Amino acid sequence: MGYLKGDTTGDDREINDAYVALRKRLIPQFTTEQISHTPKTVWKTLSVFQCLIRRTLEAADGMRSAWNQGNLLTTTTMARSLIETGATIRHLMDSIKDATRQRDTAALDRSVMELGFAARYEGFAGDDWAHKAKNILTLIDSMDRSLFGDKEPRLRAAYDFLSEFAHPNYLGVLGLYSDNFPEEYRVEFGKRRKKKEMILPLLRVTLAMVLLAELAAVDLEALIPEITAFVPK
Repeated sequence: MGYLKGDTTGDDREINDAYVALRKRLIPQFTTEQISHTPKTVWKTLSVFQCLIRRTLEAADGMRSAWNQGNLLTTTTMARSLIETGATIRHLMDSIKDATRQRDTAALDRSVMELGFAARYEGFAGDDWAHKAKNILTLIDSMDRSLFGDKEPRLRAAYDFLSEFAHPNYLGVLGLYSDNFPEEYRVEFGKRRKKKEMILPLLRVTLAMVLLAELAAVDLEALIPEITAFVPK
């Protein structure tokens, strides 16, 4: 069954299974009792990841819903957000794994805090809680290298092309909403089929972020006992 309506270009069983698995990971809260019996660094890490799971699901839901309704502007915007979220998850997990290997509590806490309280808005600059957000393009490039081990910008290329639709550039205005036929001296508006064909391969690349998020959740779950063993109680 395809994740996107009408898409028969690939087998989405892995993506659908990962989506369902992420849904099952959602919890309504960390109770007072749970927090009192869990090291602070651990429940902070799990809290941030719980929010990242929700962001992954909402971006994937938004992309699919918009696609099914023929709203390609929202589709591309949500697809970009899904790549950004995947890159953030990958960066966090790489940092957590490094800190756990070194049994470095400070590095582990810093990686969680710098992500959970990241901000670029200048109005937050003077606030004690705010950490300067890392450049998202840097994180996407890092994810490409981390996943594929070479210099081929697979996810970055998809992200950059999706950005052309999400911004009011040529593809996001004339390219998305019109078809020009200069030989016939006419312009058509609102035709979607060719646009969807152009965008679909990018969305299929983007859907890998759902699987990435679930695999990261599995990795984190496996690391929690080890983290619990060395961080302060």
